[in-house]
Amino acid sequence: MDSAPVSRLASARILPPAQMDMLQTPSDAVRHTLLNEGGYLARTRTWMFGGVRPDVDHVFARLGYQTKKNENVYDPAAKDFREEAVRKGRAVNLVVRLTDLVVVYERQSAAMSDHEFIRGLRHMLRSVNSTQQWNVEQLDSKASFEEWAQHIDVVHRFRFRAVGTKIPSGKESPILAALIHPRSERLTIDWRATEGVDINDRTVRELARIATGGVGEVFAAGRKNGRGAVGEQKAWVSSGSAERVVREVPADPATGVVGDRVLLEMLATVPVDIPW
Repeated sequence: MDSAPVSRLASARILPPAQMDMLQTPSDAVRHTLLNEGGYLARTRTWMFGGVRPDVDHVFARLGYQTKKNENVYDPAAKDFREEAVRKGRAVNLVVRLTDLVVVYERQSAAMSDHEFIRGLRHMLRSVNSTQQWNVEQLDSKASFEEWAQHIDVVHRFRFRAVGTKIPSGKESPILAALIHPRSERLTIDWRATEGVDINDRTVRELARIATGGVGEVFAAGRKNGRGAVGEQKAWVSSGSAERVVREVPADPATGVVGDRVLLEMLATVPVDIPW
């Protein structure tokens, strides 16, 4: 029996350029961009919006891309992405809160990473007027590894990476000493475990301590509420001592994605903050 589908929701913020059109507010500019039916070619991908549905305070849409190998992704008649493209993650659902331009978006597939979503949204925002440098950034909060770990039961993704002069000597950790060879130029430890490992696992703690000390970098993701449960995930990145919240929610069994109500519920957890 197949398990119920799960989607992951994350949040970001759109940052307007320093020099805006005096006749247009940032919110109006973003609404106009989302309603624009044009695409943006970035290398091998043509990015575009689909299924755009504005209301007074929000705009719901999908952001996706197509390539020469996958041209049957977008339906021009429906002005939306085809169902298969959404299921495969080439197009993701999103909602923009126009008050402060916070975005909640869905990641139900590994086909579009956070970095790719941010880059694609940035391309589209700049496509209307290339002289205006719109930006998009993840909604992260500052946290040390210890602060992040206080709210984590198990870690299900952990990556330690070091290059060149940043490779540890091996003296920092008996675990690393067994892995590092003389004159190594790159070291990557990357593992994933559905059930996860305990946050107090020796390897996790030692590598996090080394990265916190400035040698190499760590990306870790864990669950707040126990093994195998659907709920809130939190990721930690050593490079900026940043914590990122990703919420796991049940997806619609029929479509494999979440509806507007679920996106709005996640959006409501982000305090309104107008940065301009």
